[in-house]
Parts: sequence; C-alpha cells; structure tokens
Amino acid sequence: MDLSKNILDYSKQLGLEVAGIIDAKPLYELRTHLENRIQGGLASPFENKSIEKRINPHQSLAGCQSIICFALSHLAASKSPPVNNEPYGKIAEFARGKDYHSVLQEKASQLINYIEKLYPSPFNFFISVDTSPLVERAFLHKAGGELGENTTFLSPFSGSRVSLGMILTDIPLSHHKITPPSPLCLKCGLCRESCPTGALFAPFQIDARRCLSLITQSKGIIPRVFRKSLGVRLYGCDTCQNVCPFNRKIDKYLLKNLPPPILPDELPLITCSNMSKENFKKIFGRTAINWRGRQILRRNAIVAMGNSKNINVIKPLNNLLQNDPSPIIRLHSAWSLGQYGEIEARQALESCFPRENNVEVRQEIITSLNEIENKE
Repeated sequence: MDLSKNILDYSKQLGLEVAGIIDAKPLYELRTHLENRIQGGLASPFENKSIEKRINPHQSLAGCQSIICFALSHLAASKSPPVNNEPYGKIAEFARGKDYHSVLQEKASQLINYIEKLYPSPFNFFISVDTSPLVERAFLHKAGGELGENTTFLSPFSGSRVSLGMILTDIPLSHHKITPPSPLCLKCGLCRESCPTGALFAPFQIDARRCLSLITQSKGIIPRVFRKSLGVRLYGCDTCQNVCPFNRKIDKYLLKNLPPPILPDELPLITCSNMSKENFKKIFGRTAINWRGRQILRRNAIVAMGNSKNINVIKPLNNLLQNDPSPIIRLHSAWSLGQYGEIEARQALESCFPRENNVEVRQEIITSLNEIENKE
C-alpha cells in the first residue's frame, strides 16, 4: 500500500485543488529574507515574531517527518446586495463565503481520519490553516507551487484566489510534488501597477504595512495616509486579484459550481457602523470577518462613509462622534466628517470638541475642522 498516494488521491476527493507531500526540514534559507523584512518594517502585524517558529516545522510538532500541503479556492459566487438608500461598502471575495479557516480545518480533519484508518500505529499531527506561525506559502513553494508577483500562491484552477493549509505529521511519508502543477507567474506587473498604495513595491515583494487588505483587518487606528485609499472597501481588497490574468481566466465550470455565498458583494455602511453584537454574530458569524471582530468592521464602515461622498452619512457620523464609547470609533467618525464641507459636518465637530476627553480624538477633530476650512 502506498500511503502517500492514497492520501493525495483522497485529498482530491475532499475537493482540495492541489496537494503534495514534502519533508519536514526547516527552511533556513528564508531566515535572512525574513530578518530583512522585520528590520525594514515590511512585516505584517499578523506574523509571528519568532523566525524560528516560522521556518521550522519541529517548533510546531516535535518529531515531525512529513508535511502534507494543500490549497482550496475561497471563491464565492456573486450575490447582489439588497436595495437601500444608504451608501454601500465592498466585501473582498475571501470574506463572502464560509470562513476558510473552518473549511480547511474540517477538510484537514477528514484527511486525518482517513489516515488513521490506513496507518497501523498511533501518530501525531498538527494542522496549520493560516493560524500557525509557519510560512505556509513557502512550504507550498517547496512542494512545487509557484507564487505570483503579488506574493500569493497560484492554483491552476482558481488562480491566486486560494487559501492554504498544511498537516504536519511524524509519519515518514514518501514525497510528491503538488499536482497539478502551479502555472508560472507571467510577470506582467499588472498587480503591482494597480496596487492603490504601492504595497507591491517590487516583483514578489510586499510592504504589509501598506496592504489595504491587511489594513482593513488590523486593529487600532488606521493611519491617515491610507484612509482615502481605502475608498469604500469594507473588508479586504481584491484589486491585485482582479487584474491578474490567471484570475480573469478561471474555469467557467468552477464558477458555476461555487458554493452559495453568505454575504453579498456589498453591504450598507450606515447599518454596519451601528451594528450590535447580536446582529454582527448573526450576519458574520460563519465568515472570516467574524475572526477579526465587530469593532474593526464598524471602524472600516465609518472610513468608507467618509469616502462615499454621500451627505446622508453626516447625521449618523455625528451620532457616533457624540455617543460611541469607543475612542477608535469616535476618532474615525471625526475624520469622516472632515471629508465633507457642509455646515452640518463642521457644526458636529465643533459641538463635540469641548466635551471630548480623549487626546487623540480631540486632535482628529481639530485636523478635520482645518480640512473643512480649507475646502471653503
């Protein structure tokens, strides 16, 4: 019995687009590259601070001998939003369907159950689905996968619209390159040219601090320099994905058989800015947006309201600036009001300033009032 071949065959039955098996040797050749990214301030806030944990599978599973690598499309069918008079914000494709973390975790667990039926002895394993320190893209690259200039993995079926996962195990498995093989990046530069913030500053290089998708998922205050660039993005950014030639040629059969989306392509901004905990859980509980939480979504909606150029948002923004207990929400509400030159926006900022006790929010109000004055 060829256990490795059976594992790869079963992974296809589970719907995993590509799968391969590699050894568990650490990727020490990545150390200098990762150190340079940290020193240059290019690393994502989601990256583990320990380089050893990122490149060494044995840090996640002692005695690890083999790694099963796989990828799965996170494409979701398009779904029109309900008709509403308020402005709408865009949801990236990876966040419209069922949370890819739970989807990949479930398929990995099914694969583990299958291996347990075939392997005669107890074994240890560790599942990594974008939640462990390991650099999953690098391990799939080692397995024969290719990366695009926007640093994403390329699938022969779904282009770069895929999520990645791995199973680490102490079973000594024979090694197999991923099948079918990834297409080679065309190096056309379209993804880099289209990036709104220049985050893709060189081929196969990304400044995570400037990536709008990561910014919409990060906690805290969105730097002022990026707020206008966010436009009406509510969660994630598909710009570099949309221009990629591989993504524009995704197999029509795949598109017709996508699972039904949970979320529409766009959502009403005012509604999202005021969303209760109960409604957030009800609407987003099964999606990747739930992973980051309600306050991040509300903050993003508020910034998008400022960029929407829809004067119907001024009153809701005023209410948030006056009454919301969160300084983060009040601060971004002040910024968004500053994007409007209307008297009502200026009056809202002026009336809130005397009773605002947070230093950062007060400074934001002052800056926004100055911006309105310069518009007049």
